Amino acid sequence: MTASREQLKRDILAELDRVADPHPMGSQDAYAARYVVRGASDRDMEIMFQKDAKSPPNLWCVASAVDADTIRELTPKEAPSNKLYVTVSSATGKPQYGRHSGLEKMPQLGQADLLCFKIDNLLALRRIIACLKVA
Repeated sequence: MTASREQLKRDILAELDRVADPHPMGSQDAYAARYVVRGASDRDMEIMFQKDAKSPPNLWCVASAVDADTIRELTPKEAPSNKLYVTVSSATGKPQYGRHSGLEKMPQLGQADLLCFKIDNLLALRRIIACLKVA
């Protein structure tokens, strides 16, 4: 991981530590940080940030929580729930989850339609968090 990407990930984690609460499930030590953002009417909104060295700085959230303008400007990858478990493992013959394993057991994110944002700067992160706070 380049120094600038490494620094960006540290900055993102520091910002998430400031504006969100740790997820009750905790985080994966090396791969993913799970958080809860307090939304409108005290509704908790789950998010997960990929913090490992090999992945881009991806932030996952429920698709319905983000407005159309933010989606158009930040161009996240869509991860619809109907694409889960469609790939079959050649080794086991069983369907595979099809997303980051850190998402699978999260109550809101595990089976929902998601967006995966590749975060390029803190302004993008703040915009997504602002969407979640009004959702």
